[in-house]
Amino acid sequence: MFTLKPTNKWIVIDPIKEDEKIGSGLLIAPDNRREKQHRMARIVAKDECDEAKLFQVGDLVFYDVIGSVEGRVGNKGFTMVKAINVMSVVTVAEG
Repeated sequence: MFTLKPTNKWIVIDPIKEDEKIGSGLLIAPDNRREKQHRMARIVAKDECDEAKLFQVGDLVFYDVIGSVEGRVGNKGFTMVKAINVMSVVTVAEG
């Protein structure tokens, strides 16, 4: 078990997998998503810098894949992006 504490304007995210339901049943359908530059993810941890204060842990966001970094600690993988590469917070309306 490990914990990541991002620094220097970085945010740890959990990318949304294809065919995953989010919010009120919105389905992220499979497509050529691997070739797309922008994807959705959920924020797992964030730096406390001014840029990252716009986001909360648990927020669903669109991020720029080009600016992301993937890593591993043991058998657990993670993805990180700079706060500036988070383009939008997604709000799913209920009902």
